[in-house]
Amino acid sequence: FFFSSRRRHTRCREVSWARRCVQETGIGLNENSDWWKTFASNETWLRQEFNIGKEIVQDMWSKYGKRYNKVIAGFYIAFEVDNMFFEEQEHQQLMAAVYKDIVDFTHSLTGKPLMVAPYFVDMPDRDGMNAVEYAKMWSNIIKIAAIDVVTLQDGIGAGHTLLSVIENWYYQLRAALHQTRPTTELWTDLETFEINPSGSFRPAPISRVIKQIELERHYVKKITSFSFNHYDLSLIHISEPTRPLYISYAVFCLKKK
Repeated sequence: FFFSSRRRHTRCREVSWARRCVQETGIGLNENSDWWKTFASNETWLRQEFNIGKEIVQDMWSKYGKRYNKVIAGFYIAFEVDNMFFEEQEHQQLMAAVYKDIVDFTHSLTGKPLMVAPYFVDMPDRDGMNAVEYAKMWSNIIKIAAIDVVTLQDGIGAGHTLLSVIENWYYQLRAALHQTRPTTELWTDLETFEINPSGSFRPAPISRVIKQIELERHYVKKITSFSFNHYDLSLIHISEPTRPLYISYAVFCLKKK
């Protein structure tokens, strides 16, 4: 379970909760909404944000590393890299540099893994790197930065792509990661929601989620869900006759963990 929060007490509460429940938890680092308009175009800003992430790792580990060592599974970098705004080599090289800095720092201090969760958009009306080019970018990044887990968002719930094309993205990325750094694991961030006509979100049909699992499971080490503890468990928004089905679905997801 990975989360991000600007508030340190939120992280502390979740780590304590995980220990009581005999679970592992991953600690999400800082996030900043300016990322969505800045990306890697401002080196000073980007390095400042990644330095804040290092400070969070330092703070959490110094206070809770010894006591909760077996509970803290790793750390999650919340800044998501896509296939549309990182086509320039200069931006890719900068991302590799800031990743390397925080990865090396975290590995040296804690020995814990670091996860990133990039995404892609593959629709007829959108430009950007194709699956081969995107995989090559990540190959170049992990050649420099020893990122432990790359969890690719499948984009189905957000409408970023179609079921008919996602396999190629996972195939190309897995091949690139394995060739460049075999120890880097590819996971999937399987989107278990859909967008209502009104623009709000709701749990996706189980039949669609099963198709996603079947398409992606051959290429990844683990399957994660977005958002099992958010849209999928919001049973108050599910009509009474269908609630038992979604509860069974939730139990199925837990058993597959």
